[in-house]
Amino acid sequence: MVGWTSSSAYYAIPTIGGQDIFMMHISNTGNVEWVRVVGSSGDDIATSAIAYDAGGNRIYTVARIDGNLSPFTQIGMTDLHILVWTSDGTRVTTNGDTY
Repeated sequence: MVGWTSSSAYYAIPTIGGQDIFMMHISNTGNVEWVRVVGSSGDDIATSAIAYDAGGNRIYTVARIDGNLSPFTQIGMTDLHILVWTSDGTRVTTNGDTY
């Protein structure tokens, strides 16, 4: 599940900026396996488009970023990024382009 949050009320995960990307992995049995919040000092929103690689080892989601999200520096007012995660919730890389 992806989306955005502006509160750390759920799962006691602190937020970073105004709105932050919220990523939750739910097992086939409905158990929450992990929750991640990432973002910049601006407003960041995961806009959907979850995909898995063929082996189920990488998870991809599209996000709108309004600030610097390591390792990339903001290019325009709002940047589009593909966030890549491992199946255990580790963020692997971020690819970005400005729109």
